[in-house]
Amino acid sequence: MVNKMKKPHIIKQLEFYSNTIVSFIVLQGLAFSYNFGTNKFFNETIKTNKDLALGLVIVLSVTMIIGFIANLFISQKIIKLIGSEHSGLAGKIYIGKLFIIVFFGSLPALVLYLFGFLAEIP
Repeated sequence: MVNKMKKPHIIKQLEFYSNTIVSFIVLQGLAFSYNFGTNKFFNETIKTNKDLALGLVIVLSVTMIIGFIANLFISQKIIKLIGSEHSGLAGKIYIGKLFIIVFFGSLPALVLYLFGFLAEIP
């Protein structure tokens, strides 16, 4: 016996996953920036170890890219499920979510670049 989910439930689940991805990336970017600015040990560790700074930027950037692709995929599925009636509104909402992912996902790299740590790496 196959238990098929109804469209509203599928849309609700996909929206939950999308919001979770966005929240994770926002919190990750803010937590990194906050710790970099307020935690002297964390700040000094990154200042003295350029490879660590570069590694953190790479890992956080990969997370941002994966979150972006996942949200892009989710938005396409939701727009397909809701039909043409509200697809314009849903598209604009997901463009906003993708912008938020890129902004907060690139925040750690921006912070490190502005403070000169990545600018010195060849």
